[in-house]
Amino acid sequence: MGFRKILLVVGSALLFSGATSFAASDSYRLSIQLSLEGHVFAWPILVVNPGIPAAVEVSGSDGHRFEVTMDSTGQGIVKVATHLTTDHGSVSPTLLVRFGRSASVRVGEIGILLTAAPFSG
Repeated sequence: MGFRKILLVVGSALLFSGATSFAASDSYRLSIQLSLEGHVFAWPILVVNPGIPAAVEVSGSDGHRFEVTMDSTGQGIVKVATHLTTDHGSVSPTLLVRFGRSASVRVGEIGILLTAAPFSG
């Protein structure tokens, strides 16, 4: 993925996060690594408010749409429901992610790696 697409992904995620009325302390920072056949093709960072769906979409040769909803389960763990659509297929895994640790899933040739933390603006 080119540098311009990366900026588009990060910029779009930050724009989306500013469109809500939640306080920063109620938000999560989600670092995402998307891969296809073991090769990373995108690594967006989103700021997500609990219970509010967020999405990022990129067009082009590595085009994809990633959607996510996050909710706290308590004790520093969040439930992360995802949906990723690419030209190679779609997956919709839900993961439990402990703050500061990574969680990953691979379905066929599509991989998702997530790291979550409270967002402190």
